[in-house]
Amino acid sequence: MTRQRKSAAPAQAIPNLTTYLNRANDTWYVNVYWPETKRRERYSLRVHTEEDAQAALRDFEAHILPELLKRPAPEAQQSAQSPSSRDPSVRAVCDHYTETYLPNKGAAAKTLAKAEQELYEFHRFCSMHHVGRASQLSPAIVDAWVAQLRKDGLAPKTIHNRLGMLRAMLNAAVDRDMLTHSPIRKWLMPALTDPEIQPLTPEGLAAVSQAVHEHAPRVAAAVDWMILTGNRPSDTAALQVRQVDLDSGLVTRPQVKTRRLAQYEICPEAIALVRAAIAAGAKANVFRDYDGEPLSVHELYKQFQRALRAADFPRPVTLKDLRHSFGTNLANADPPCPLPVLQRLMGHKDIQTTMRYVKSSDGGPFVQAYGVRLGIGKSTENTCHPRHQPKNARKSGRK
Repeated sequence: MTRQRKSAAPAQAIPNLTTYLNRANDTWYVNVYWPETKRRERYSLRVHTEEDAQAALRDFEAHILPELLKRPAPEAQQSAQSPSSRDPSVRAVCDHYTETYLPNKGAAAKTLAKAEQELYEFHRFCSMHHVGRASQLSPAIVDAWVAQLRKDGLAPKTIHNRLGMLRAMLNAAVDRDMLTHSPIRKWLMPALTDPEIQPLTPEGLAAVSQAVHEHAPRVAAAVDWMILTGNRPSDTAALQVRQVDLDSGLVTRPQVKTRRLAQYEICPEAIALVRAAIAAGAKANVFRDYDGEPLSVHELYKQFQRALRAADFPRPVTLKDLRHSFGTNLANADPPCPLPVLQRLMGHKDIQTTMRYVKSSDGGPFVQAYGVRLGIGKSTENTCHPRHQPKNARKSGRK
């Protein structure tokens, strides 16, 4: 985990101890260090300015440090502890996972950076809920974290990946003898299903575009591109100028999610967005941030949700809804877009995935042509994963 440390006070020499100040997340702490054993303890001063931290440090050295000197030596104290008294902080467990466990597993630099960012957000969530120690983690805290992730618009698969990383982090701490057991070992991971597709009408998409232009202009062009092309957020952020043929309106590029080569046409409005980006100085990535760096998917998500909250949009909308709206509106237009064409525009490998955007209740030509082969209208009872089936259904299916 990335630490924001700033030593702002000269080290105070004390027999067998060294104290110094540091700041993390706008809060000042005093660190007590034993040079012989290289052991460090940190105490929050609950102040936010350097002047208050200096005063609190003097009070700490006058009243608390004498008590620390009366304690046994750290190595003797550690050996006298029982296994049940091990109680590291949440931050220490996160640091062990990102600084020791993952590198020993041979994780790539990109994986390490992603894990550090996600665990930093988890640590901030725990701090906001006054959870400082790993033993204070509970199923209720994890459920609250899941609710926050869903509120932020994360997909169910992304949430499951983060929950899996949380469990792996706690299990790594148990293997390292930092914890006697995982505090959420009996907690069952919830079955998070993808929400039903709720496409926006063309009027709703226009309202979304207007809200983003008013409250988040830095990502307005990227959001308009997604509305006009149905691209995924990752494909939008990674779009290169050289991948767009401005004369024919043809885009040829590899998809970020599937790594497959995609080739599709775009409308004149989308071509105008690329021309405007080139006129603004874009040479590599089409969509850039204010500092000229490529626009990140995280920043795109954050600015999009911030714009909708500022505009008090009447319903929850995610970037994924823009892609679903593009496919649904084309599939159910009058006249409808040919299904193979829509499959190419959406970048689907299987036409069954494209069929999800066709409303089977309308009885349109796509349902008549593909419905029998794709099983539209068939019962899906007990076709889910055995873990999500009732127990009696699981037993009856065994031979």
